[in-house]
Amino acid sequence: MPRTPAGHRQRRAGRIRIQRGHALPGTGLRRDGDLRQGGRPRSRAIGHPRILRGHLPASVRPYLPGPAAGDHELPRHRERAAAHRVRHRRDPGGGRRRQDRYAAGLLHAYPAMDGIRRAPTRRNRAGAAVPRPGHRRGKRIHHGRAQRVAHPRRRARQPDHRTLASRGSVMNADNRIDPVTLEMLWRRLISIVGELGSTLRRTSFSTVVRDIGDFGCAIFDADARLLAQTPASTPGLCGPLGTMLRNILDHYPKGSFQEGDVFIGNDPWAGSGHHNDITIMVPVFHDGRHIAYVVTCCHHVDIGGRRATTESRDNYEEGLRIPMLKYYRAGELNDDVQAFIASNVRSHETVLGDLQAQVSACHVGGERLCDICAEMGWTDLQGLSDEIVERSEAVTREEINRLKPGVYTHEAKIDIVGGDTVIIQTSVTIGDGRIVVDFSGSSAQVKPAINCTLAYTSAYTYFGVLCMLNLPVSINEGTLRPITVVAEEGSVLNCRFPAPVFGRTAIGTFLPDLVYQAVAPGASDRVCAGAGATPMWGQYMFGKRRDGENFAPFNVSSGGLGARANKDGVSCLAFPYNVGNTPVEVIESEVPMIVEERSLWEDSAGPGRFRGGFGQKYVLRLLDGDLGPVGEVLASFRGGRFVYPPEGVLGGGSAPRGFLSIRGESKDAGRQITLRPGDRIVSHIPGGGGYGDPRERSREKVEEDLKNGLITPEHARQFYGYAA
Repeated sequence: MPRTPAGHRQRRAGRIRIQRGHALPGTGLRRDGDLRQGGRPRSRAIGHPRILRGHLPASVRPYLPGPAAGDHELPRHRERAAAHRVRHRRDPGGGRRRQDRYAAGLLHAYPAMDGIRRAPTRRNRAGAAVPRPGHRRGKRIHHGRAQRVAHPRRRARQPDHRTLASRGSVMNADNRIDPVTLEMLWRRLISIVGELGSTLRRTSFSTVVRDIGDFGCAIFDADARLLAQTPASTPGLCGPLGTMLRNILDHYPKGSFQEGDVFIGNDPWAGSGHHNDITIMVPVFHDGRHIAYVVTCCHHVDIGGRRATTESRDNYEEGLRIPMLKYYRAGELNDDVQAFIASNVRSHETVLGDLQAQVSACHVGGERLCDICAEMGWTDLQGLSDEIVERSEAVTREEINRLKPGVYTHEAKIDIVGGDTVIIQTSVTIGDGRIVVDFSGSSAQVKPAINCTLAYTSAYTYFGVLCMLNLPVSINEGTLRPITVVAEEGSVLNCRFPAPVFGRTAIGTFLPDLVYQAVAPGASDRVCAGAGATPMWGQYMFGKRRDGENFAPFNVSSGGLGARANKDGVSCLAFPYNVGNTPVEVIESEVPMIVEERSLWEDSAGPGRFRGGFGQKYVLRLLDGDLGPVGEVLASFRGGRFVYPPEGVLGGGSAPRGFLSIRGESKDAGRQITLRPGDRIVSHIPGGGGYGDPRERSREKVEEDLKNGLITPEHARQFYGYAA
């Protein structure tokens, strides 16, 4: 038989043989490094980069092995581990499997997902005295941290396997967790929710979760206090999770829980933003004792009812509303619930697949929390929770007291579908370590499906206030306690059932902007101007491809962020909803469309001493002929700022208004439209407002924007007084 080239794999008799040769460079789905940030690894003790955990548990990874992350050795052949054995499986070399290295030890710094970069494959340094673990004489260290040696000329020693608590007290004289251990465990919780998001994103079936990131994950203690939530997620999905959890507990007292129970619900008045946002909750048990809750929420591509539109007349037209139900009972799937959901949605494979991804993510989080209890010798997490919540609340109140006390008000007008206007009255009271945001006096709930429930209103208000405070701690129960949100029942920000709520982003995502506009006179260094990304711009499209498959994507495109006190705004940033702009390649692979143009919109930034970020021009064309869809395509568009543009602050100018056209005709957002092959959709998404007097902008910055083609000479002359 001819020799197989080095580095290639062969299949023989149902097994995989790894041939000798160097590991392939770069990352891919089969590597554990493809979500890491940064290039060369650095010391954890000195300037370690902010990264996401670069791997998933074995139960949700592809089973083909990948190249070793730290040297040129290929790892031994390994099969996919069973889910219930993940924490204890060891590879043939005697070491803990790479998927779980970080689970038991010190974890990385605060996770972030600014982008996906390649993690380089490094070779063993020439002349190393001690063999790497992959070497035939290498010695493995059975510990959760990365492979290491104590001294370059000594063989490594195995660590002490006793729990941290048994090796020495982690409590001080006041019976509180010592600061070093507290910081380690706190960071570990943040890492765990980061892993939740990574697991959910990489096991989901839909573009809206996998590529856009429209989801939220959180961990709560046994008393339903928020401990940590995924940073790379949507505030409108993360924020209401506490309300949803408390409503589940109203229906199912926690004493009735069993190990393996999984709960499901999507009622907007119980804590969901709208019907498409389905929440999965799993109670976590350690040694038979209930210790926590892990909760996830995803935007699902379909929930039945009328397709995505703001034209629904009431909540009943908006699809399947799921009350608080047990999705799993003691580990057994409730087939009746599964069948009921599947029979009421069009894309049932995608919806059910995303639900299972949510369940998997929750179980991963539960295992990690149990690991903490096992290592610390704890029976619950209450002591850790008390420390986190109390310290966070104290820090938040201290930061609020740095603000100038007073009552700040603002009135905003928002154009909505049908040409009507909604008025939002915002009053922000600051003092005594508290912030009260009161929307009393705002417009009553409206007929179009853009109303918000109080949980959704609170989520975006909390997020806006916390961004302004810029706390040194992550969001948890303690950071939320000093903030109160008030909205009159029956208003557009606290609607009564059965008001339609599908397009609630048309109002809710404005709320951070309105808080900033109100408090700008008293906190000028902490606010930014109006964001062109609000409301969310996007397209829902429903049709059939030539291969007979249905398509139902949701594409998101964002405008510019408003300018800040010392910086220009960021272009095309999804603030405050924090999702990704759908990649062009994804759009064109899923829908018979072509993206003709996606570019920064010239002159779209509000002028100021610091200008806003730029918006974008986005041109889509529905293909025709053999490449086009079968028949017509039903579409619904999100967008706004058609009448009232993003405002500047403290003398800054407004950005231009948004504009949407189809077949060359101006269109309103929110209504369903029938597209035909060859139709062109052109979106002009505004940039952000400016900050400060435009005449104070430096000449160098104006010239730089001119050189880069971001502004025209006419714009420079009109707003900045610039003459070449």
